[in-house]
Amino acid sequence: MDGELRFLLCEWCQREVKDPKLLPCFHNFCTECLEGNKAVGLCPICRTPHSQSAWTPKQDNLLFRNLQTKLSIYQKVSEGKDLMCECQREAEFWCLECKEFFCPSCFGLHQRLLKESHQAKSLRDLKAESSKGFFSWIGNLSIISCSKHNNQCLSHYCPECRQPLCSTCALLDSKHTGQHRDLKKEIQQRQEELQGMSMKLKKSPYYDAHESLKTLVTKKEKEMNETKKLIQKMIDAMVQMVQKNGGSLLREVEKQHSQEVQDIKAKMEDMEGVLKRIQSSERLVEKMRLYAFGQEVMDMLPFVRQCLEELQRKRPPTVDYKVQTENLTEVKAQLQALFERVTGEKGAANSSSNYPEEESSDEELLDSLLEDTNDQAESSLTEATTYSFSSPPVLNSGLETLVFFDMKNLPGKMLQLVAVGGNSRSFSVTFQPHPFLDRGDMKTSLCEHGLDNFLHYLQTLHMPILVGFNLWTMDLSTLVNSLEAIKKEERFEASIVGFLDAFPLIKQITPETHSYTLKHLHRTYLSGQLDDTQAEGCARTVMDLCNKLGVSQMMKGERVISYSSLRCYTSLQPLLKEKLLSKTSAQTLALHNVDLSKLQLVYQENPGYGLQRFCQALNSSLKNNETKIRRLSKIRSYFQSLSLANWLYSSAAKN
Repeated sequence: MDGELRFLLCEWCQREVKDPKLLPCFHNFCTECLEGNKAVGLCPICRTPHSQSAWTPKQDNLLFRNLQTKLSIYQKVSEGKDLMCECQREAEFWCLECKEFFCPSCFGLHQRLLKESHQAKSLRDLKAESSKGFFSWIGNLSIISCSKHNNQCLSHYCPECRQPLCSTCALLDSKHTGQHRDLKKEIQQRQEELQGMSMKLKKSPYYDAHESLKTLVTKKEKEMNETKKLIQKMIDAMVQMVQKNGGSLLREVEKQHSQEVQDIKAKMEDMEGVLKRIQSSERLVEKMRLYAFGQEVMDMLPFVRQCLEELQRKRPPTVDYKVQTENLTEVKAQLQALFERVTGEKGAANSSSNYPEEESSDEELLDSLLEDTNDQAESSLTEATTYSFSSPPVLNSGLETLVFFDMKNLPGKMLQLVAVGGNSRSFSVTFQPHPFLDRGDMKTSLCEHGLDNFLHYLQTLHMPILVGFNLWTMDLSTLVNSLEAIKKEERFEASIVGFLDAFPLIKQITPETHSYTLKHLHRTYLSGQLDDTQAEGCARTVMDLCNKLGVSQMMKGERVISYSSLRCYTSLQPLLKEKLLSKTSAQTLALHNVDLSKLQLVYQENPGYGLQRFCQALNSSLKNNETKIRRLSKIRSYFQSLSLANWLYSSAAKN
């Protein structure tokens, strides 16, 4: 089916519908899907009740049904199969009124008998028409005949009777003489009325309220994560008693967070249903404006208007924008009491009651809590140790070719990378477990699709750079591991200059934006709806945003992330999983090509203070806009456990 007419399909099973049903929430379904969902009694899309006891019954979607009938005729003509006249000769004409195909002989007789009053067209001309042009031709020539006087068309409208009338019916309607209106003008007025109602819903406060709730949940999530992080880091500075009771504190934080967010998510779910209804109403009114003619508008008007009025009467609940950090005061007080019990020092952790807002402040606070235990170690760091670090390259020449991309994790442990070039040419690369091999060994059970074509395309470009949005949130480790598993890592690395993150540049250009999700930016600056689960749509959105906002002109001098940095970042994942290294610190290390083996070598050379010296040396070499590394010495426990494991393994081997 033509992509422009896919709205005729059932919105649940995506198949053609013979008897479409329109629900009060403006979603269109086939009878089979409605019957299958009858026991639930809810719309499968927005979860709105659609049983007969709901505020409005189900409506036959006359517009979609008639369009489906017309589309069937158009498809039959376009395919050119079985186009036979009743006389079993090959047809060359089609009559709009008769809905029949005619051969030249029968068509000539048809025209002479009807004195050319019927509108007909040759099949050759119909095949040359687009589907939209075919519908327009039928709509312009369609005549609504009076059910009482077959030889007359409907041309008047009685506002009292709310019925269209022919000229004879208007003369016989003596009660309402002088009140009759022109039917075409009345239909146009009704179309404008529905369009106006739909435009008002586009400005519905539900959009802002829903976005505010998402922001509120994000803040709640941030508060919970920061509190858990603070608790976890303080546990490292405490003794066995903290380890015994720390779990109960974490559970209390999660319990309070769950209680506070549960109501918010329930409101969000309700709002999402209403927003889907609003969006469906916009689509239906637009399709009525484009494709509905005459009787279809008048028949569907009461139902559609009633549904739109019901949506207009709805009001979103009030959103509390303030994040109540005091809700965790009791948990922090318990943490303070636990700290005092362990250390015997009052006031040493008093600053935990004033919850720091910035991540760096948290880490400085924890550093101060542990500085007494580190005084001896710090005093011994008097010898200067020299380390060399590579700096990330930057865009200087302006001759690089930008290729925009995005990555998504798909069901079945699949990873999809979609890239869009400057000529809007797109490439899709997927990595997935081999369906016929043992999945225990990634190197033998992984297969890819589309990578060779993509790499060949990159090799034709001059200095290609892959541009993504919020690069570090992508599943970079899976990409690196997949390329290594299929032994195409070197070829991939040689095909590109590196990666560039467009997110900070877009954020710099649009400081007034309250949300920097790709979906919100698309709606704000590109005026459309984005399905952010589709990698190609996201990649094209990043390209369009960069072009419209002038981001591409600002990229000169920006830091390029090399593929080797991604490899280093992947090697540091064990430290991230063990919460021994923050994500920002891992990014800083990776950008300077410091991987896990490098850190292990530093530890082995000086198990006591090598990592601390390395951390100080790297931080002193960073630029002002680069994030410094905090408490790199914490990962000593990881390398100590590795050393212990190796010793146990060698001992077992000897025995």
